[in-house]
Amino acid sequence: MTDARFPRPSMHRSRGPAAPSPHGARGPVLSRRGLLAASAAVVPAATIGLAAPAAVADPEVTGGRTRRRRVPLADAERRTADGAVIRRVSDAPATMVGLTWDADDAAGADVAARVRGRSVGGGWGDWHDLEPAIDPDTGDEAPGTEIAWLGPVDALEFRAEFDGSDATAAMTAHVLTTSEASTDSSMRPDAEDAVATLSSTRATTASTLSSTDPTTPLLMGAPAIIRRATWGADETLTRATTGHDEMRSVVVHHTAGTNSYTRTQSAQILRGILEYHTQTLGWADVGYNILIDKYGQIFEGRAGGLHRVVEGAHARGYNSRTAGISVMGDYSSTAVPSAVVSAVGRIAGWKLLGSFLDDAHGSARFTVTASNVVHATGSTVSLPRIFAHRDVNYTDCPGDRLYAQLDAIRDIAQTTIDEGWRTHLDAYRAAGGSSELGTVYQIAHWEGDTWVTRLTGGLVLSEGEEPATAYATPFVRSWAPSWGRPTGDAVAGSSGAVSQRFEGGTASRSSEDAEVVFTPSTTTGPEEYEVYGAIRNTWLEGGGADVLGAPTGPERSVAGGRQQPFAHCLISWKDGVGAFVTRGAIGTRWIANGGAAGKLGFPRVNERDISGGATQVFEHGDIHYSPATGAHATGGAIGAYWARTRWEAGPLGFPAGEEVAVTGGVEQRFQGGTVHWNSRTGAITVR
Repeated sequence: MTDARFPRPSMHRSRGPAAPSPHGARGPVLSRRGLLAASAAVVPAATIGLAAPAAVADPEVTGGRTRRRRVPLADAERRTADGAVIRRVSDAPATMVGLTWDADDAAGADVAARVRGRSVGGGWGDWHDLEPAIDPDTGDEAPGTEIAWLGPVDALEFRAEFDGSDATAAMTAHVLTTSEASTDSSMRPDAEDAVATLSSTRATTASTLSSTDPTTPLLMGAPAIIRRATWGADETLTRATTGHDEMRSVVVHHTAGTNSYTRTQSAQILRGILEYHTQTLGWADVGYNILIDKYGQIFEGRAGGLHRVVEGAHARGYNSRTAGISVMGDYSSTAVPSAVVSAVGRIAGWKLLGSFLDDAHGSARFTVTASNVVHATGSTVSLPRIFAHRDVNYTDCPGDRLYAQLDAIRDIAQTTIDEGWRTHLDAYRAAGGSSELGTVYQIAHWEGDTWVTRLTGGLVLSEGEEPATAYATPFVRSWAPSWGRPTGDAVAGSSGAVSQRFEGGTASRSSEDAEVVFTPSTTTGPEEYEVYGAIRNTWLEGGGADVLGAPTGPERSVAGGRQQPFAHCLISWKDGVGAFVTRGAIGTRWIANGGAAGKLGFPRVNERDISGGATQVFEHGDIHYSPATGAHATGGAIGAYWARTRWEAGPLGFPAGEEVAVTGGVEQRFQGGTVHWNSRTGAITVR
């Protein structure tokens, strides 16, 4: 909507009435002149507590901390420009800002708000729309905006209107000063954040993953994701989130604000969003399920588990049964980096495939329950599997340039689906699909020693290289890996009673509302396994049960060889290669790259220590580990080049990421730079 008084692009206008405030108590009120001197809460960045370089906006806020201040704009300097009222806060060291107002002041009004900042030691920047915030609990617009990243600034100017009339005096600015944590510059999806790619191989070290984020386990087929602990989420600020039984679509959003941020600053933007969403808007957590920066880095957003359908705050009336992906920045007129398009497409494709929705160009039906949205209340509408915020709400989000990329995003998502891990989807269809098993509420993830997809009416399970099997069970929400697989169908009794036998015992309940009781079998269980031949010799040489743990499963065939899991490792054997141990961070990375059936093949030697870390050689490459970089695989032309430069002892140091496909070839990050291989010419370049 255009306003002739505003010389820059139009402000966003909210079309709906303001919702009652869910915020509760607010922070201390500070006058403009007292902004610098007054004390304010300084929030630690979760586990990131080490010293970091001083923040540019304010040297007093460092170490990954976030300072939050509340500034009533009625106290700010009033100016006019082009007939519009502007409120200026001159002494406002900040990096992020949002606005709130009393719900009664804006009841039924169209709300528009914009902000700009004066860069530290520089001039005034562009005006940025402040998008309306969507309350994830009610699905209505909250009496506040989203928070916008401005970068380090020392002064702020605001414009705001209710129904076209100045409303700046009714606004309260929430001024955040974020800072860099010492680990932001090395932020990466490390060994504990590893995700499985195209194999269902047993991940014997998966239990170590829970120490990072117990709600998001090892995930099957996901692209590399930077977890909450890695970007510094302060879990003490959050509350429990809500999950749903089905995902129907993915919603593309943007955070707005300036696109001027570095790769290192992405983490502090997320910490600022978490602080604002929870402490200012009063939400349980970050509103977005997934965030992606302009460099294509994918971040875990709202807690509750990326394998679950967690309700977010990305589109009024459509927050449930969708996954919200928000791109960090404003793409109204700025070209969208190819890395962003690729990342959105890959993570959307993974979510769809894991939910057994294999057509990224398809559609889903929604019943409209909210008012003041694009479609009529009470109607049933068909929406794309991947749609944008503006398709359902009155907003320009996610910007014209990003919106124009939706077809490209759908194409990438479809490629991800077509080339992805479809083992559980195939088993689901073979068992009768949704009519027998219902809908997916937890996509494929690692539980105990099994890959598990949970549906409303059953389970899909797989282990090692064996095919997956789907089982109908009314006990899916109580099922634990210790129960084993169902060995028979559920048997119904009177008054809603039901029972079902499993490998480890019998599950039962006396009525539909009764507690589920699992009675273990009294016969000898399968927990005692024999160890034979070359695998036994390697196990005993490595210390046997005292060091490597007792066997936790039988020896199985895998990728032309044999493999057996133990409590603390996996031992793999292949004729002509031998039997060797994989475990710890290197073992987890090997599993994430497909294990014995993946690109690295079988281990050729046991893990050995090297200066600054450890390494293990496989048939088709190596994995190197250091505490600073985690464990990463090398091979092919890039691996050969790295070897010629003396591996980790050379100028490149340890690998800091996995090899990834890029336009014209592949590349891989190392401590000392990024190595690129040109697939057409074979040339190697380092930058």
